[in-house]
Amino acid sequence: MLDHVRWLQGLQLVSGDPGRTGRISFVLNTFGHAIELYHHLTKLAALKKRGKDGSSAAAQDKLVLAAVVRKHRKGAAKSAMNVVTFAHVADFVPTHDTVCGSFGVITSLMDVYDQWPRPPVRGDLAAAAAGQGGEQERDQRDAPDHAAAGHPDQCRPRNVNRRPSIR
Repeated sequence: MLDHVRWLQGLQLVSGDPGRTGRISFVLNTFGHAIELYHHLTKLAALKKRGKDGSSAAAQDKLVLAAVVRKHRKGAAKSAMNVVTFAHVADFVPTHDTVCGSFGVITSLMDVYDQWPRPPVRGDLAAAAAGQGGEQERDQRDAPDHAAAGHPDQCRPRNVNRRPSIR
């Protein structure tokens, strides 16, 4: 919302300083990433406590738990880097430009990695050669990570092996 106001200020349709509005926007974004970092850290603490209960969970449950822990660790690291980056850009807590730029590159690469198509799993190759649907099995292997996160409707596994055909 503040980006729109800033754009209108740049066109001089709305009075005010676009630089000040931008800094306010970045400070609010910094606080948003700090809240996201707190969320990931509390989830990690809860998962750590759940893992220490000593219950003899099945191997599948341990795999799901490990995947969820990995997801929250990655989210916490990314949120921490975003807090530092946006705090620097907002002149809220200035750091060195190299630190800010490096963290920006790292978080961007993390996003690219999440969007990059995954190569097929060996079972998918064998199933494809036999004419069976190995892709569905791969989606089901990815599904426990999403379901355990508590967002079954929002996070659905992608069909990573499908690419648009060029004709």
